[in-house]
Amino acid sequence: QVTGVAPARGQQGTLVTISGQRLRGGGAAVVSVTLNGVAARIDSESATSTVVEAGVGSAGTGMAVLTADTGAIVRSGVLTFEYVALGAINNVAPATGQLDTRVTVSG
Repeated sequence: QVTGVAPARGQQGTLVTISGQRLRGGGAAVVSVTLNGVAARIDSESATSTVVEAGVGSAGTGMAVLTADTGAIVRSGVLTFEYVALGAINNVAPATGQLDTRVTVSG
């Protein structure tokens, strides 16, 4: 049973902690995790907490789904993760400068 997904929003590379009980689904380990259907890299895992790094995803919201080595699946239900759109930088001005030069970044 998942009791928390934190943070609930992020982008590729965001470290997300999924907390709860019996996250291994009766198995010995969590072997895969998806956030909003996107594979995430497992950083650490236990029966009560799994930390993952969010993969490359499109903007949208969905469940965290953990799969155990037994094939058991644990879903986060209403506790979701939202991929937010990546920002874009369109201009940096000035292109050159000295120490203490004020720089404007726009996008």
